[in-house]
Parts: sequence; structure tokens; C-alpha cells
Amino acid sequence: MMSCFLGVEISRYRTMVSFKKIEVLNQLAFDLSLDVFGWPVVMFFRFVTSAEIRKRSEFFEPFIMGLANTTVEQFCKSSVEPMGEESDHVHIIAISDALGVAIRIVYLDRSSCDKGGVSVNHHDFIPTVSSSRSGAVEPFITLLYRPGHYDMLYPKRPS
Repeated sequence: MMSCFLGVEISRYRTMVSFKKIEVLNQLAFDLSLDVFGWPVVMFFRFVTSAEIRKRSEFFEPFIMGLANTTVEQFCKSSVEPMGEESDHVHIIAISDALGVAIRIVYLDRSSCDKGGVSVNHHDFIPTVSSSRSGAVEPFITLLYRPGHYDMLYPKRPS
């Protein structure tokens, strides 16, 4: 299957040659709206995460064995590097340490609210280099966790 650099399947457009131009353009616009421009960036960070896990395999191995009952190598190939795989605690520790950047994961918790409200909780991932220093480290990146997905949160700018 041939693909252009955007990841859009060329073969699909060859079958559409007989259709009107507008239909082809609409399909292309839809495919480009699927955020194919962000995929190479995500893939790059997946490989950075994989490299960190492999580099510090002794540290990560007990967590990986408990999660997937597999080797570090197999875990990286099946759960870290492929696109579309969910990231969890192990992935976030690895990327935080690899980049030397503190990350805050914010999540909504409905279980502790009696009247249907929602509480906001967070968990901070501080890189090993930063955690050895004295003093509090403020997370640089904040992500909102929704099942199967993370969204980046930006601080509100003063008006």
C-alpha cells in the first residue's frame, strides 16, 4: 500500500478518479482533518519513551512484568512504539525522565462526590534529576486524562 508523506493512502484516491473533483477534495480535506500532521511528533515521543525504558530497563522491568508479564523489549515493541496504544504510568515516568520535564496529570473523579459533582485530582510526575534537588518542582506540562486519551491544558493568561 503506497502512502504519501502525510500518511494519506494514495491508492484510495486512484479509485476516486472517475468521481467529481469536489468529492475527491472533500475526502482529502476530511483525511487531513484527522490530525496526520501531529502523528510524526507523537511517534517521535513514543520512540523517546521507548529508548528511556530500554536504557533504564532494570528500573522499569518490575513495573512492566507486573503489568504485562513480558520483557522490556516486548513491552516497548507492543505497548510503547505502536501508534494507537494507550499510555499509562510507566510511559509517563519514562518520558518525564527522558525530557527532564515535570508533568502533571489532571483527572476528574466522580466517585467521591455525593451530589453528582466532580472533583479534580492530579498526580505529578517529577523527573529523577529534579526530584534529587531540594525544593518543590512545579510541573511544566499539564495533561487532562480522559479514558484512552490525554489533552494538553494551557494556563489561563492574565487579562
